[in-house]
Amino acid sequence: MKWSSVTGYFLTGAALTNSAPHLIIALTGRRNLTPFGRDSSAQVNLLWSVINIILGYLFMRFADKRAGAKANSPAWLLPYEAGTLFWGLFGVLYALRLVKRASQNERELLTAR
Repeated sequence: MKWSSVTGYFLTGAALTNSAPHLIIALTGRRNLTPFGRDSSAQVNLLWSVINIILGYLFMRFADKRAGAKANSPAWLLPYEAGTLFWGLFGVLYALRLVKRASQNERELLTAR
């Protein structure tokens, strides 16, 4: 498989994985971080989710085109799942960082009293 196909499948996994939480945030009406702002509204999260779905589709089409006849083989699953795992781990690490920062702020508030 060509490296351009591997990269395309990886980016497909990352984009589609990123679309899910933003879609859920949008459907529940909450605010969340997006590239458009730190405290983006539900509508902006819906827009970002749709953009990720479209990008995932386009990356998949690009990768399939570059892979040619080999696109029917299951070889695309490994880079796709690697992209999914990468973005999932990024989300977990980012959430842990936020929790750590919140607990530090809470400790500072308690010691200031």
